[in-house]
Amino acid sequence: MTHRELSRRLIAIARHEGDPTNPIATARRRGWLDAQGQPTRNGRELVAAMLGQRGTRPSLRVVG
Repeated sequence: MTHRELSRRLIAIARHEGDPTNPIATARRRGWLDAQGQPTRNGRELVAAMLGQRGTRPSLRVVG
């Protein structure tokens, strides 16, 4: 998965989990994106963990 795809997924998660009007700020505050908007290690691990989930309600998974 490219950095751009990871960033898009992290922004989608942040939109759902935080301030929907400013998901990039939410993702940065939570340490998922760095100051340049690139995924951090924590962000990459979050997406990997969410993609690895099975049996979780679809609204909580990042489908794409």
